[in-house]
Amino acid sequence: MSSGNFVIGHDLSLEGFREYILPNLEKYKVKMTDFSPYESEGKKVLVSLIGDANPDALENTINISMKETYATLDKHFKDNPAEFKMVFPSQIGDSENQMFFKNLGSFKDNKTASKVFQNLVVKYSLIDLDSQLGNTESNLKRFKDKFKDF
Repeated sequence: MSSGNFVIGHDLSLEGFREYILPNLEKYKVKMTDFSPYESEGKKVLVSLIGDANPDALENTINISMKETYATLDKHFKDNPAEFKMVFPSQIGDSENQMFFKNLGSFKDNKTASKVFQNLVVKYSLIDLDSQLGNTESNLKRFKDKFKDF
């Protein structure tokens, strides 16, 4: 078994991940051990996964699974355009060939990714916080500049 940590999706909610992507991963015997929403530059899901015998096979399995999910959603969207959707194909990939996921680290055992995961959550939480503070700082500066003549 191998394990890995990944950022998955673009403007993808945790609910959307659980509803559409996770079941397809489980079909390939990939198990999620940890997860956290991540919201810098659009919603994403930070996950720790256990799967295939080697790290490259795990990443390949995730790619195949997401391509299948993309194709299913794309077909469903085309067949039922007016129906409410929790996830759109564009939140998983930009075509059937390019999926939105990033490997943050893969390991040859099934425990290391989960051990590293909490540190990644802290790192990505700080990135989110820095982004939010930057936005607040610019808003305050604009507000100050707007009223500096009063």
